[in-house]
Amino acid sequence: MIDFDFVSPTKIFFGKQKEEKVGEAAKEFGFKKVLIVYGSHRIETNGLLTTVTAHLKENSINFCLLGGVRPNPLIAKVREGISLAKQEGVDSLLAIGGGSTIDTCKAIAAGYFYEGDAFDFNLHKATPKRFLSELF
Repeated sequence: MIDFDFVSPTKIFFGKQKEEKVGEAAKEFGFKKVLIVYGSHRIETNGLLTTVTAHLKENSINFCLLGGVRPNPLIAKVREGISLAKQEGVDSLLAIGGGSTIDTCKAIAAGYFYEGDAFDFNLHKATPKRFLSELF
């Protein structure tokens, strides 16, 4: 067996109406502006986006939106997200959706501080050294 230390500072909010805690969580972590990344516009029509953004506003957290993440997301959406995040000066990301949305957020987080193309990580041409913070 190999000896090692493992640290995983993750806080998971799971259960009914946890979307109502997103503003408090963002404030607790000291975030000021969040990029909300999501897939279809269903979260708009079912009220989830309204709920999340209302709780962010209640906690004085600014936000911007990046919708349209599709299953098996394209690198173009990641590039768009990185550009938007930099333009808006966000300090955190919030994925609302499933695996593709989360994967897109992870790629945006990795590419945010990288000067090259985020696809370099997929090609193993580069390794991320610093990440933008994420709320999931």
